[in-house]
Amino acid sequence: SITLPSTSYPLHEAVSHLHLSQLQLEGVLYATTKHQEFLPSKQRAGFFLGDGAGVGKGRQIAAVILDNVARGRRRHLWV
Repeated sequence: SITLPSTSYPLHEAVSHLHLSQLQLEGVLYATTKHQEFLPSKQRAGFFLGDGAGVGKGRQIAAVILDNVARGRRRHLWV
């Protein structure tokens, strides 16, 4: 198990109730923190999740979308 990185971004309560490993939560935390940034084009910054096979990328992406929906953001792109 790893310790989560320090951040000022509080994950939404809905995400904290999911059954995610510390490694998965780390990816969610990095992605949601990055989504707080805006690009010069006024678009919200994205995040590339490049974990290996079997890490749980689908669960992480679902958690990121859940966090964004809980905060009122309605547009998502899962590629």
